[in-house]
Formats: sequence, structure tokens, C-alpha cells
Amino acid sequence: MRILITGVSARALAESACRAGWTQRIVAVDYFGDWDLQRSCENYSLRRDARCRYSVRRLLEACHRFKWDEVVYTANLENYPNAVSRLAAAGHLLGNSPTTLAEARNPQRFLDCLRRAGVPVPRTVPSSRAGSLAGAILEKPRRGGGGQGIAVVSLRARRRRGTYLQEYVPGLPCGVAFVADGRRATLLGVSQQLIGDAAFRAKGFQYCGSLLGKDLPGLFRFDRLLSRLEEIVNHLTSTFHLVGVNGMDFILNEGEIYPLELNPRYTASMELVEMAYGLNIFLIHLAACHGTLPPFDLRNAPDAYCGKAILFAERAAIAPPTEGWWDRGIRDIPFPGERIRAGSPICTLLVGSPSLEACYQALRTKADSVRQELRCL
Repeated sequence: MRILITGVSARALAESACRAGWTQRIVAVDYFGDWDLQRSCENYSLRRDARCRYSVRRLLEACHRFKWDEVVYTANLENYPNAVSRLAAAGHLLGNSPTTLAEARNPQRFLDCLRRAGVPVPRTVPSSRAGSLAGAILEKPRRGGGGQGIAVVSLRARRRRGTYLQEYVPGLPCGVAFVADGRRATLLGVSQQLIGDAAFRAKGFQYCGSLLGKDLPGLFRFDRLLSRLEEIVNHLTSTFHLVGVNGMDFILNEGEIYPLELNPRYTASMELVEMAYGLNIFLIHLAACHGTLPPFDLRNAPDAYCGKAILFAERAAIAPPTEGWWDRGIRDIPFPGERIRAGSPICTLLVGSPSLEACYQALRTKADSVRQELRCL
């Protein structure tokens, strides 16, 4: 049996599969084709091998260059149910079905499902109904990801195509990672999200990392938060028949959870779950797709703290010799001498420290170190 892992970036999940001993049975097809992906398993990159820009159509064409029996998708294919249908027609799908994606990624259906269950959610309307909102308003793309394209807008602003409007909820941006079998779910980790952080040269609402641990800022009772999150993700699982690993973004405001979005696929914080708790996300995903959830209780997990940050280029640069970056806890590594465009991701930084604050400071220090090694153009 051969498994295809595909999406914009396949590195983190492919790395998990290789740690589980599946190196010879994995083929990865993505856009970036970073140095560490190319050293881990057979792979194909739109940027390096096809020398073209990313598109879902081109990604699917590249996938069909290989023979595979089963497929796992990563971001941003959750936004394209028809593309996932084409993958499913070529091999067994390990993940949420196209029907599930069409329902769960519809912001109105997702939030209405929670509202009916008594969960507070931000008021969300089509762009044409801006007048029904008050206060700060966000315009969000329907096929969004990573915070790209989100903006604060006025009621009179001209709307972009393919967007919807949502009231802004202040608080701490967070994410929960969980695994589901279509009926029930198990929590895997809760993290604070780093959004638009200038320390990593991110802008606006751009996602640039996560801090995973049990001491979220402003939170007094972690066990109470977990109980409420369990209720929410179990409701989502049974409503949308979620399978495999999933994530949900939410705002934590004075201990109250305000869900924002469901990500029905592998998410960025799951790399930290593996670091902190010794789990293997790839194996957990496969088992859940076949109906088995892990015997894991987040309440009894170690008090571990891990962080990741995506470092973006402030200006165009050239990568230095990067062969030693892997041993320094750096991932998504550019090739030596690679040209990096302004605004593009340079690499991903990983740390473990005694607290969330220590993780954040360690990430900033590591980001400064990497920037000093780059040669700006």
C-alpha cells in the first residue's frame, strides 16, 4: 500500500509518517518542496520540479504522475471538495469526504450548527447584508487559510468577490487539535495562535505560529476549558461526520469560547502535539479513519510547552548554507543559495521551553539568528 500526502505544504505530515516508519511507502506532492521534505521521502514540488505557481489544478496533475493507493490531503484542499473528489476517485481517501468539506467549510452552516447547540459565535452574514452588523467588522475570504485576505472593513467599503462578513470578537486567538471517528472525538492539544506578529515579519491577520501548553494567558481553569471544547468538537463530529485529525480556530474571551472556523484536515499546531506529548499524528489519523480513536486524555498529558513560528522575509534575500538548520530545530528549510522573495516564508522555527512565555522568547531569539544569516538583496 502506498500513500500520497498532498497540499500546499506536505512536509510536516510527511515527516510524521517517516517517523512512524512509512518512509518507503509515502510520496509527497506539494508546492514548496523544501530541503527537509526532499531528504525525507519521494516527493514532487510544483515550485521546484514543475517551475510553476501554485494552483489546485496543477497540484492534481502532479499527483497523477505517481502510483498510489490511498491519499491524505493537507491545506488548502479543504476549500476544494471537487478536487478532493477527483483524488478519491483515483484512490482510497483517508480523511473527510467532499460532502463533509462542503458542509463544514461553509461558515454559515458551521456557525449555525454551534448556535443551535447554545455555543456563542460571532454574527456572520453574506457581504450583501453588511447593514445588519455593528461595531468592528471583518471581511473574510470563503476559500481562506492562514489568515490570508482577512481585513477590518467599514460598512461602506466596497466588497471583494468571494468573501463574507463577520463581527470582530476581541480576545486571545486559539486553536484546538482533535481526532474524530465520525461519531466521537478526542482532544489532542490546545494552543495560542500567533497572528500578524511583527517579530516574525507577519502582517495583518496572517497566521505565523502557535504556542502549545496548558497555561493559556488569562485562563484560570484548563480542565473547564477542555470540558467545553470536548462538548463542541463532539457536536461538530456527529453533525458533519468528521474523521481523522481536524482543528478548530476560536477566540478565548474571559474564559468563554467563540468558535471561528473548522479546519477538517491536518493543522499547523499538530507538529507541536507530537513534540509535547510523544504522539504520532500520522498513525493517529490513519487509525481514526478506520474507526479507532487513541487512548489519550489531554488532562493527564505532560505539562510540556512547545512553540513554532513561521518566519517571513521582510525583503528579498538569499539563503545561506542551510544543511545544519535541521539540527537547530528549523523546518521547511530553503536550499542553500535559494532566492527568497519579500513576504514569502523563509522557514519554520520549533522550540521547547519551561513556559509559553519562554517559548515565545526563544522563538524570537531564533528568528533574529536566522535573519542575521540571510544575505539581503
